[in-house]
Amino acid sequence: MSENVPGINPATIKIKKNYGITHALKDLVDEMIKNKTAELTDGKITAKEWNAVLDKLIELQQNRKAEGKASIFTGGTDKTKAGWHNSFIVHPDQQIEFTAEETAQLYEAMGVVIKNAPAAENPTAAENPTAAENPTAAENPTAAENPTAAENPTAAENPKAAENPTAAENPTAAQQQTPQERLAANPYVKATEPPEGITAKQGKDAGNNDCEIWTDKDGREVKRIYNKGDADNECCVVTEYDNNGKKTAELETKTGSDKLDLERQYDENGKLVKEISYTADGQTVFTTDTYKYNEDGSYTKTRTRGDDTLFYVEEKDNKDRTTKYTEYKEDGKTVDCTVTSKYNEDGSYTKTLTRGDDTLSYVQEKDNKDRTTKYTEYKEDGKTVDYTVTYKYNDDGSYTKTRTRGDNSLYFIEENDSKDRTTKFTIYKKDGKTVDHTYTYKYNEDNSYTKTRTRGDNTVEWTKEFDKDNNVTKQTYYKADGKTVDRLVENGVLRLTHIKSKNSDGIERDYKYEFDENGVCTKSVLADSLHHIISGPTLNRDTIALLEYINPENVIKVLTSYEAVAGQSLVQALKEEWFMGEEPIQKHIYENLSKRLEQLGIKDETIDFSNPEFVKKLAKLDNEKTK
Repeated sequence: MSENVPGINPATIKIKKNYGITHALKDLVDEMIKNKTAELTDGKITAKEWNAVLDKLIELQQNRKAEGKASIFTGGTDKTKAGWHNSFIVHPDQQIEFTAEETAQLYEAMGVVIKNAPAAENPTAAENPTAAENPTAAENPTAAENPTAAENPTAAENPKAAENPTAAENPTAAQQQTPQERLAANPYVKATEPPEGITAKQGKDAGNNDCEIWTDKDGREVKRIYNKGDADNECCVVTEYDNNGKKTAELETKTGSDKLDLERQYDENGKLVKEISYTADGQTVFTTDTYKYNEDGSYTKTRTRGDDTLFYVEEKDNKDRTTKYTEYKEDGKTVDCTVTSKYNEDGSYTKTLTRGDDTLSYVQEKDNKDRTTKYTEYKEDGKTVDYTVTYKYNDDGSYTKTRTRGDNSLYFIEENDSKDRTTKFTIYKKDGKTVDHTYTYKYNEDNSYTKTRTRGDNTVEWTKEFDKDNNVTKQTYYKADGKTVDRLVENGVLRLTHIKSKNSDGIERDYKYEFDENGVCTKSVLADSLHHIISGPTLNRDTIALLEYINPENVIKVLTSYEAVAGQSLVQALKEEWFMGEEPIQKHIYENLSKRLEQLGIKDETIDFSNPEFVKKLAKLDNEKTK
């Protein structure tokens, strides 16, 4: 993967308390906009763009896994609200580093435009494996497996307007509500320091998060302040009580502000009955959650949008586990998808997603450790299996993942170690029995590793060595026997290759070429053969036959390797030692050299093989063109 993208630097985000990964990305972009180094194409990041960001994070996660790199997040990639709490999991204080190329892709998804970017440079060539070589790409879930939410899923689960990326969207007039009078009456909302009679001390909330807690003379908590001193992220939660001392509400705002982010309302038993999320203006309702409790402890949570249309309905059992989740389209009436979860006594469960037309999308089985054991994806008819993935876990945390096609034929088997790194990946042909090719990974203590691809007959096709930063340091390609090196690249420099060429009789030969650390060919079988003949005591009629094997692809390699072996140019040797005329030299050397220079885009430049710097430049261009 290229680490250099014009105008884009690698980015690092840090996850804050109660933040998801999209919140941290939003903070990163906000800081850039504040510093006038970036702008948004739409003036905001839309719900559609946030959905594209999640898709991009899934893609980057898959690429990292295929390359043996650290994961961006843990858990699943379910973008529906039903699965969000088990997906895209990050942790407070976690730092996530993105390469320049990954950052550029995320910016594109968010609609971020970099301002005052430096002049573009040609990025380095990136290894671009095919879908077959990059096996996890084949697992990229379909839209049916991960139905998009009508709104930002992160915002839906953590709807604090100050942290909510989609909150900047302009609501309709019908969404307006103004709770400001009630707020103004609370003496603690705008207070930044505890008034008389209020005690402040450092503590932790129910979620074990650090905060400053204010208590009144009766010992009741009246306010919690988070991230105190951090102007951008400081916020507070004010608690309200009725005349009997029972909690009735919690009001969440930026410290010192009366603009509501979130409002929670409680019944006389202290249960949460309503939760209202506001946009950045503190007045416009973004979403409203209402809770209805049953005698057995189960409950239903209903979310509506600011215009009071249905967003989703979630049913939970008395263990706070989702049993049914129904998401609605923007009209608030039409079902988009439904997820049902059926739990077993041991804690394992089966999750089923159906589309709005009640056809099956997927069935997922999970064990009591919330690990997927079987996943079956259905085609649009809701009956025909598209593919099935099964997982088998070992005691040490390693596991095997097997994917079959709809007809139950094997597609691939992937073995992973306890660090979630692929150690072996075997892809099968369409018959489901014959191995197409296999990748094996061998990791070192410093996280460098070697990746080997073998053919179906178990002969080695190539090996690639990677350093701890996932840069390819050595690539070795083998001939069909799996033993003879056909091509070798070290640190991006070609060191050995074979090139086939034909003479006028159609006879094909495979010549080997070797290169120094600068990529200059210093040894080749063809040059050695020519030198042996030219330096012989008598004229050899096979010389022209050998010259016929020179072609545009190998001419530069032959010329540089001949000079390295003989100490003089091939043209000079042919003229001075053999007194060869211009016609064969022109035909076999100069014409092929002219074609090659044209292919390399070299025009109107003095060709000087005695100049080492020119030769290195020429060799680099020549090798990049060599297959």
